[in-house]
Amino acid sequence: LGVPEEDQEQMRIWSDAMMEREDGNPDIPPAGIEAGANVYNYFTELVAERRRHPTDDLTSAFLEAELDGEGLSDLQVVSFCFLFIVAGNETTTKLIGNALYWLAAHPDQRAAVYADPSRIPDVVEEVLRYEGSTQQIARTLTADATVRDVTMPEGSKVLLLLGSANRDEDVFVDPEVFDIDRRPTRHIAFGHGAHVCLGAAMARLEARLAIEDLHEAMTDYAFDEDTLVRFNSGNVRGYASMPMTFTPR
Repeated sequence: LGVPEEDQEQMRIWSDAMMEREDGNPDIPPAGIEAGANVYNYFTELVAERRRHPTDDLTSAFLEAELDGEGLSDLQVVSFCFLFIVAGNETTTKLIGNALYWLAAHPDQRAAVYADPSRIPDVVEEVLRYEGSTQQIARTLTADATVRDVTMPEGSKVLLLLGSANRDEDVFVDPEVFDIDRRPTRHIAFGHGAHVCLGAAMARLEARLAIEDLHEAMTDYAFDEDTLVRFNSGNVRGYASMPMTFTPR
């Protein structure tokens, strides 16, 4: 996006603050509201600067893009950047953490991955199903829909529980079992259809590369349950802190 390296840690802190919730309270805390304003103001300035002086970053590419023959407004580009910072950061980092946690919890499957790194995409897909970092999405019905004898009228707001769907016993054999050999995967961690997650390919790529690099650097990694800290969020599932022990390779 063109965020200078010296600002990236602050951007991560703001992103965490926007997504985290106080335990038991679904409302955005004051710190999250302030962080959102800071991110919005930051990208408003960055977009204005790139409008004057384009570079080879993604923000400049947004400014050069056209939608139906028209360029994007500064506000639209700021909105895209805002989305990337939250959706492209929180969900993927939590996905990577969840993958390492479940591999450590299943040393036999982890050994198979060390023996054959081409299995890492299988790990990513099973973690997306078993403990995806995004647990729910909201939708508006464009037509009446009936699910298990319950009819929801057109225009209804519905909350789709992805984490529950991905453990549906009518779809998956032994859904409560973590199994990187599962075939087929058929999960909907990224949603489905016209509004499937725009960053799905990037998330898969980032998770695969991260696990590859971490496995090249270390082995025998383990987590102490007493030191793990969950990330408090109504939607994003993962850890805020994951101290680990490992053996360098």
